[in-house]
Amino acid sequence: MLSKENLSKFIILIFLAIFIFHILAVCFYLYWVVWWLDIIMHVLGGLWIALLAAWFLYFSGKVNINNTSSFSVLIIILGIVALGGVLWEFFEFSFDKIILGKIGNFIKLAGPVQLGVSDTMSDLFFDLAGGLLGGLIFLKRIKHEKT
Repeated sequence: MLSKENLSKFIILIFLAIFIFHILAVCFYLYWVVWWLDIIMHVLGGLWIALLAAWFLYFSGKVNINNTSSFSVLIIILGIVALGGVLWEFFEFSFDKIILGKIGNFIKLAGPVQLGVSDTMSDLFFDLAGGLLGGLIFLKRIKHEKT
């Protein structure tokens, strides 16, 4: 059964995993050494945002999941994930331009976090892949609950 408590715990667990892995990756320069770590983090981020959006939509009653097509619910969730991904990319860009530009001499980083357009597009793609995974998991659990 998809309970509010179980989904909440899962969302918190994913967030904590992302947070801990991100801190470790920055401290030990893993993003610059392990090329695929960024992919995993963006998939997890998309999954987290999707499940958070689904939790809000389902348990707040803002969208009547039972009377809305699965495709429409998935599109809403993916739209929220896309917004979250774009906002994260703005954060990375701002961090490079503002923070590293001002205090870059005082902190040690292996390099900028925003590597260019191809990196941004890849990040957004994997955000959406994680969001699709999260949306499909949520819809499968809802469908399973109805039967």
